Amino acid sequence: MYSIRYIPEQMLLDIRWYDRFSDEEVVDYALAVKREFLRHHIRTGYLLRIDMSASGAQPDEALPVFRENFQWFPKARRIAIIVADGETRQQVQGEMRQSYLRIFDDAEAGLTWLLESEIEFVADDDAGGPIDPAAG
Repeated sequence: MYSIRYIPEQMLLDIRWYDRFSDEEVVDYALAVKREFLRHHIRTGYLLRIDMSASGAQPDEALPVFRENFQWFPKARRIAIIVADGETRQQVQGEMRQSYLRIFDDAEAGLTWLLESEIEFVADDDAGGPIDPAAG
């Protein structure tokens, strides 16, 4: 369904999706991501790559479940989303509007962009800091 890997030397959370998510699977996935944040003490300012090239667009009914279960997500420094088709690209553009997000057709191109020279990073007042394990 998905793989989650954290590479501390690069402060990179590297996620790959292999299928479409049901509502229940979104909740399980959100908990798995939260466990990785807690286990590795990941804070605001990390890099994030989500490779959706094997999963495609997610079902419309799963989108509000993603929104609800990822409200806690600390702000990344850069986000690279990897897609394989126009439908997935449109869905990502509609759901994820961060100015520090770029969409790529190639996972290596996304990684190269993420690891380029550092960009100035300013955390939002309402994002970041430690994650409350009891929240969401």
